[in-house]
Parts: sequence; C-alpha cells; structure tokens
Amino acid sequence: MPPPAVKEKFGPTLPRIVGPWLRARPRGVRLGLLAVVAAIVLVVVAGALWWTLGRQEGGQTYTRDEAPSFTFRFQGPLKEARPERAEYVRLASTAPSGRIVSTFAVEPLVIPAGGDRGIYGSLPVVANARARELSRRYADFKVVQESTTRIGGDPGYATVFEARRGTRVIYGRDVLVPDRSLAGGRRGVAIVLTDTRGPRVTSAPAVGFVEPLRRPMSTFVLYGAE
Repeated sequence: MPPPAVKEKFGPTLPRIVGPWLRARPRGVRLGLLAVVAAIVLVVVAGALWWTLGRQEGGQTYTRDEAPSFTFRFQGPLKEARPERAEYVRLASTAPSGRIVSTFAVEPLVIPAGGDRGIYGSLPVVANARARELSRRYADFKVVQESTTRIGGDPGYATVFEARRGTRVIYGRDVLVPDRSLAGGRRGVAIVLTDTRGPRVTSAPAVGFVEPLRRPMSTFVLYGAE
C-alpha cells in the first residue's frame, strides 16, 4: 500500500528522507538501528509510566509513632492545620477566601468497659454518644446513616452525617477504629471527615470516597491493630 499523500507545502516525510539511506545500509546495521529505536521508545514509555504513577502516588506521609500508632498519605489541597480539642492531627483545605472546605482529623477513641456486647458490639453505643458530641460542634447536625466498615483491613464503625459550617451545608463521616493492642481494644482512634456540599460532593455518603479526603482514608493504617 503506498504511503498516504502529503501536501507539498509540508515537505517530504521522514520515511522518504530516511528510507533511501536506511536501505543502503547493510542488514546488520539496519537491525541494530531498529533495536536502538525500540530501546528509545521503551525508555520513553517507561518514563511516562513512572511520571504518571509518581503523580498518582505523590503527596506526603503522616506517621504517629506513639500509641495509638498510625500512618496515612495525603496531598494538596489538604495541608496540616492546628489540631483542635484533643486531636492527634488535623488536615484542612481552604478556598481562596480562607473559608474551610474539607477537614480530616484523627482523635482519641475510648470504649467504656462493661456489658456483654464486646468491643465491636459496643461501637454503635459509642457512635451514638459521639453523635451527640458532634451535634455540639456543628449546627443543624443530623445522622444520615450508620454502618460497620473496614479501615486498612481493620473492622470499625462509621456514622455519616449532615450539618452546617457557617452558612454552608457540609457532609461528614465519623469513623471509629479500635486498636486491639491497647487496653484490650478499648482504645483506638476516631477519624472525623467533613466536606462542603457542592458539585464534587453531592451527598453525605460520598465523603471519604472523593478527593481530597479519599487519599488519607484509603491509605490509613492503624499499626497496633495489625
């Protein structure tokens, strides 16, 4: 099949320029040149793949070595902010005006002893108590749903909620993760996420499943619970 026609103003194509010269070379030289070209293409493809994966896995790592020990990764627009109350760490993203858009915070969790429910059977009771506490933090607070969950492979319990920060509606998720290595599992962490309602987050259950909060949630590992 003849090569596709190229308009004269675009000049000769690369095959037309290189073809006669390449055909005049010995077969071994031609094969060597083809091997060099293939190697160059492979390097370029590998570099592009490395760059793409590097962007996907980029960001920063936060690690807490003291008990309860945990780690997670995050990236912009989330940045470390001053912890509030007894939080171990707080991240926040802001609008150009300075208004808070998203938050990710990790704070202590204590599961009271007593009863025959066990550690994980007690989590719904603890979640209800925390919902009352969260209602004091956020205006117009209401629970949307509750369910068991898994964080980094460890069992936990999540409360999804809707509230208001200033004049804006926010959605949130309060995730309880016991650390089996501490006090027989009666200690652990509570992960509190909030995000502002908008085109990016259209419903409360979406919090933690879209960026920028998806990255820290999907990479969170509680060391002691391993």
